[in-house]
Amino acid sequence: MFAGKPHALAFLADGSLVVGSSQGITLHDPAAPSPPRATVEGIGGVEWMVAHPDGESVVAAVREPRGRALVRVWPGSGRVVSLVPAPIAGYQFCGALAPDGARVYWRRSGPPPVLYTVDARTGAVLRELELPQEANRAGALAVRRDGAVYMQGDKMLVVHPDGRVEPRADSPFFIAPEPLFVADDGGLVGTRGERVGFKDGAFVHARELGSARSGTSRTTAAG
Repeated sequence: MFAGKPHALAFLADGSLVVGSSQGITLHDPAAPSPPRATVEGIGGVEWMVAHPDGESVVAAVREPRGRALVRVWPGSGRVVSLVPAPIAGYQFCGALAPDGARVYWRRSGPPPVLYTVDARTGAVLRELELPQEANRAGALAVRRDGAVYMQGDKMLVVHPDGRVEPRADSPFFIAPEPLFVADDGGLVGTRGERVGFKDGAFVHARELGSARSGTSRTTAAG
């Protein structure tokens, strides 16, 4: 049905399906996915991809002849904008798009590991922030609406908008989850479906938030 091995899927505002595969990016009608409506020319296989909130584009880590690169792609028109040129080193791409779509965050493995913030429209580097060595363990990032970045470390790391790096040792799981989504209240969902809440200044298992929902406890945001 799809060319190559699909690695990531995204939907545009009009319902179109974007497939990021080992052979590139294609645009499909979900009701009749084959053949693709469009194929984006000039980019390599996709490792990572997310939909942009503009409803028309995606941000993707792709393989180019010189190595991994980060691009923003408009599958309907075929427009491609380079955000981070190749080569991006590392075993896998570790990044996230801000909820408002204005910035992309990605972690370069170290020593020392560095968290880059880039403009999602132009690719301009907005900040380079050195991280503790434990940030090399991270395989995924997630961004809270206020700009705080969550990642795995020895347990968990929270990088606050002011640049303060907060190691957390209170993950309710023996192995801290790789964050997929962070809620405004500081809780998160992991890439394997783990659900973590934030109550009374600590990360807790989501099941412990039952009393908070009934109004007997107050849930607040980390930091």
